[in-house]
Amino acid sequence: RLLDLTDRAEVSFCVDTAEGIRGASDFFAEREHEAPVLLEIDTGHRRTGVPFESDDEAVELARLVNDSPGLRLAGILTHAGHGYHGPQSEDESETEALQRVAREERDRMLAVANRLREAGVNGATPGELEISVGSTPTMAAFGNRTENGFRVTEIRPGNYVFYDAMQVALGAASLDDCALTVFTTVVSRRRSGSGAERLYLDAGKKVLTTDTGYGTDGYGVLLYNAQHMRRHPHARITQLSEEHGWVKVPGGAAFGVGDRVRLVPNHACVVAGMADELHLVDGQNVTGTLNVDARGASR
Repeated sequence: RLLDLTDRAEVSFCVDTAEGIRGASDFFAEREHEAPVLLEIDTGHRRTGVPFESDDEAVELARLVNDSPGLRLAGILTHAGHGYHGPQSEDESETEALQRVAREERDRMLAVANRLREAGVNGATPGELEISVGSTPTMAAFGNRTENGFRVTEIRPGNYVFYDAMQVALGAASLDDCALTVFTTVVSRRRSGSGAERLYLDAGKKVLTTDTGYGTDGYGVLLYNAQHMRRHPHARITQLSEEHGWVKVPGGAAFGVGDRVRLVPNHACVVAGMADELHLVDGQNVTGTLNVDARGASR
């Protein structure tokens, strides 16, 4: 699939192991094609990528890319997923946490770039080496800088087009910034023995997913006034079953069976992938429809 795309665009991809490099080399060399490759660096998320503090491994793998037929080292890439962890102490605010991780992400990548140049890795020179960073929350606090000629050349705030309740909790966005909402219907209403009202929505795990994160309260933010993006002060989506969202409202609920309500999901990325279509809305008017082309396209 990558090879097919190269007829229309320059497409690079990540590697972080010798096995992955050799496998990619075998594929592209056999087809007499040179592919641009980004060496993935782990700047603190501790998922995939070469640990930023591992001097020898980054240099060795970068050299292996350049020495492998069918591959060319285009740059280094990271995803600062630890930006989603929020403050790490009682004294650190959400804004300070984003600023800290954004600095770490940038500075650790610049340090890796300098180490590659000092080791004489081919292509590791300012203006030639791509340095790609990005997680949506850290980009809210990103500031570039130059170190020995190197600068970050690409940022990837993948969720900025939608934003969601996670980004709001992290301080990367406000509710007013959130473009993706879920329009759902109250299908049942019950009162518990404690006197709390329970509403049941026709959007459950198959729509909202079970993703939660730092600062989220339940499984999305129910809106009392969708036009002005005002959250309901009391209603909480406390539980999900496969087809239903369970909403708890202390005292009496303002919603009845059949009412349509909108909510901001915790994680817009996965919610968008759960639908066949997204409807564009301006106020109360539907102005268009977008097909989700990637729906069901995983192979």
